[in-house]
Amino acid sequence: MDLKLICNTWDIGRIIEIREINQGFMNKTYSIITEDNSYILRIYESESDITKVRREYLILEYLSNCQLSFEVPTFIMNHTGDYLYQSSENGTISILMPLLKGINPDLSDAKQAYEAGKALGELNKALSRLSEDVYKDLGRNPAYDQFRQFHPLIKGIDKIVDHLPTSIAKKHELHKIFQQLDKEIDNSYYHLLGKQYIHGDYTSGNILSIKGKITGIIDFEFCCYDVRPMDLAIALGGGPTALWEMDQSLTNIGMLTKGYVSVTPLTENELLYIPFLIRLRRAAMFVYFTARYVKGLDSENWMIGIIDWILASEAWLIDNKDRLIDKIIQQSR
Repeated sequence: MDLKLICNTWDIGRIIEIREINQGFMNKTYSIITEDNSYILRIYESESDITKVRREYLILEYLSNCQLSFEVPTFIMNHTGDYLYQSSENGTISILMPLLKGINPDLSDAKQAYEAGKALGELNKALSRLSEDVYKDLGRNPAYDQFRQFHPLIKGIDKIVDHLPTSIAKKHELHKIFQQLDKEIDNSYYHLLGKQYIHGDYTSGNILSIKGKITGIIDFEFCCYDVRPMDLAIALGGGPTALWEMDQSLTNIGMLTKGYVSVTPLTENELLYIPFLIRLRRAAMFVYFTARYVKGLDSENWMIGIIDWILASEAWLIDNKDRLIDKIIQQSR
């Protein structure tokens, strides 16, 4: 892949340095340093759906006009009059963005967790003003209750599970999780919860802060129309490391929730669904990473880690669901 050729699609001047950075797990991301500015080049590794990128662009354009207290990414227009580059060789899509300053917050710290929750509440409040039909012609990402269809490559996750690099016992547990989620989706009040556009991937790696203040929210690739409390569920337990793994007292979970509801209040019924939504999120991401594994984008060891990731959270939630709910509801009052 000729990165300089891709970068030359944009008029950014003389490039001093191109360096791959560890930002997210879904795409290739590079820091681009020029004589005048710093940029982020994202190469969509898992997808080549141009409508998905255009939808992300339009949502970011909307948010940039919402007078938020933090920044969101902006896609830079290139010299062809478009904001993306699509390789004629393999269809891979690339976009260029200005570098947003800041570091990822430490969500084990109560104050930083509160600020992260408050920023998420502000973001969700802005996204709630987007109608369901906006950008309808571009389609939309699947909501998390469609976890089985979360990646277009996966047509039957149950059959694929049987061939994954893990024990028979763990395969059985995975099948059991999927079957239980199917039943809970069909037989619960989940579909009665209010829906809106959400970020879809609000984890510490997608949050930027400076001196404890949230300065940016990035990576809107999974933005979708889903139940309102899903973003909060993802923030609490849907990331690479769940907040309960950072602080067993759950203080940070309470503070992030408190920050969120100070801007966007949730009903008690919505809060009661947080554990279920965490499980949905992890199941969907399991399907997504399984597709990457099948495509050869992720290693066998990484896939083994993803299997343990979903099973560990399932076990923790079985033992601690009531304690988690109590903490969330207590801090939302």
